[in-house]
Amino acid sequence: MTVVSQFISMAISGKIVEWFGWEMPFLIGTVMALIGLILSFRIKEIGDKVNLIDFKYMSQLKYVLGIKPLWGISALSLAGHGILFMTIFGFTPVYVSKIGFSESVFFWVVTSFFIPHAAASLLLAYFPVRKQKQLLLLSFILSGLFHLLLPLSNSILWICFMHIFIGFWLGFIFPLLLAMVIQSCQEAYRTTAMGFYQSFYAIGIFTGPMLAGFIADHIGFYEVFLATGLLAFAAAFLSLFIPSSRMERKAERISS
Repeated sequence: MTVVSQFISMAISGKIVEWFGWEMPFLIGTVMALIGLILSFRIKEIGDKVNLIDFKYMSQLKYVLGIKPLWGISALSLAGHGILFMTIFGFTPVYVSKIGFSESVFFWVVTSFFIPHAAASLLLAYFPVRKQKQLLLLSFILSGLFHLLLPLSNSILWICFMHIFIGFWLGFIFPLLLAMVIQSCQEAYRTTAMGFYQSFYAIGIFTGPMLAGFIADHIGFYEVFLATGLLAFAAAFLSLFIPSSRMERKAERISS
């Protein structure tokens, strides 16, 4: 559902800019935020309420900080979101405009990325993966490879073709990482663990475009995609050292 909403909003944004100007997406964003605010009042809490007097924040935090797999998973999420916001959410539309294409062409780039991206997430929903780390490693390697291949041609067909594979392999990474966060700790600590994980990927969302902007200004636009590919390879290397979670080890024992 997250990917589909991202796809629709990004797919129509080029036409909105072309027809109504650059201010219109911000106006629509404001309206959508107000709709979200209204809908949020209908959210109901599920489960038992926590007694805030007995809730020990420091013990929760101390436990979560001691979960070794969570540090590596969060670092991979930082890298993954950095890749995402350096390219399709960041410099890919700028790159497409810079090489001479109009904003309306970006619809095809977005479509090429997000349909395989959603398909990969949906595959994980229906076909659970036991060897999560192996698929994570493969996804980072192949997404890095196709980022390196992207600047080889200025053809819009080539750019769309590369984004099919980039979107597909990145589509596995984020659901896998979320699953690994949940599996890394006991149920009582999952909210704290998720907050720790999200704080890391927020750093990736912030530093990814900053790094891409620095590279684009001082070196060139082509090198942004080269740097993204190298970042994906570095994340693949890091994934080799993530220790298995307690639940993963239990699943491996059952399957064996």
